[in-house]
Amino acid sequence: MATAYYFSPNQRVESVQEFLAACGTNKEVARNHLAAGYFEPWLRDQGRDDLAARAARVRHEADGLEQFLKTARPSPRKKAA
Repeated sequence: MATAYYFSPNQRVESVQEFLAACGTNKEVARNHLAAGYFEPWLRDQGRDDLAARAARVRHEADGLEQFLKTARPSPRKKAA
């Protein structure tokens, strides 16, 4: 079951695509949430272990949010047949 992610009491997102867009437009809040480790459990709940692992790897970096967003995709890439 998908759950919303709350950037603030008044701003919530329902999908990974909305989440990534909100990270780009609310960078200061997103940086704080990333550093606190809030992204990882929500991303795992969305079935995005790849993004959760990426968030965990970059969360203590000064440019962690930028690194995360640079490589993040709304949905996993399909493997070539």
